[in-house]
Amino acid sequence: MYCNFTMGTILAEQRRYPEAIKHFETVIAADESNATSYYNKGLCLQEQRKYKEAVECYGKAVEREPGFIKARNNMAICFDRMGEADRAREEFEGALKEAPNDPSILNNMGINAKKSGKTEEAIKAYKNAIEAHPDYSLGYYNYGITLTEQGKLEEAIEAFNKSRECNPNNHFATLAIANAHELMDSLELALAEYERVPIKRLPTGVDRKRVSGIRGGCGEVPGSAEAHRVAAEGARRAKAERTRGPAGNRAEEGGGLGGGGRGESGHGGGAGAGRKPG
Repeated sequence: MYCNFTMGTILAEQRRYPEAIKHFETVIAADESNATSYYNKGLCLQEQRKYKEAVECYGKAVEREPGFIKARNNMAICFDRMGEADRAREEFEGALKEAPNDPSILNNMGINAKKSGKTEEAIKAYKNAIEAHPDYSLGYYNYGITLTEQGKLEEAIEAFNKSRECNPNNHFATLAIANAHELMDSLELALAEYERVPIKRLPTGVDRKRVSGIRGGCGEVPGSAEAHRVAAEGARRAKAERTRGPAGNRAEEGGGLGGGGRGESGHGGGAGAGRKPG
């Protein structure tokens, strides 16, 4: 059973999710009480965007281990991505009762609130995440996104800088700073920030020379296509109305593979250290 769990973990880390699932199912067949294997199977399904099936697995993990916070957090993320904001909120709140200072849950509750149009509630959640963990990069980043949308660009830049201080590899924070400078018509400062981002992180068709020709934020904005999809539209509105648009999408944080410490993970899941089943 342990061999199957280990193989499932290795395959999941390699993003070979269908193969990994088979190994976790073998563990479950031998021991239906194994919450971690249900959770890891759910994570594999979630990474394949099979959210409904993932929710079922996370639910079984929580049934077997009610204090499995990351299972509830990931289940809430799945509900959110299926457009079931109320169900997502219920799960986030349930997880928060078990871990009131968990920054990833507070961060995700902020995202959920913002999607529901509850901006002030979202800001409160991001601030709570930061207060609980002053080195929590995602909290500062998402707070900065909201400040950008409110036109508070100097405050937004300060938040993005804090995000980058906490995680120097957070290139999205750098891109958000550059975008904010563009919206303030500070093109030289924007270009200096874009220059800090490795070429491999710029989307196809955009290079550093072209960045200097971006017309006050109305052209292509470097960053992942999804994370900065709305930036150009926001910048056009800013030019027309002298208001400020969003710098990108907020980043959720889910749990990684079940391991000995179920430690912090990156956006939407990821691989962690394996834990013996049982």
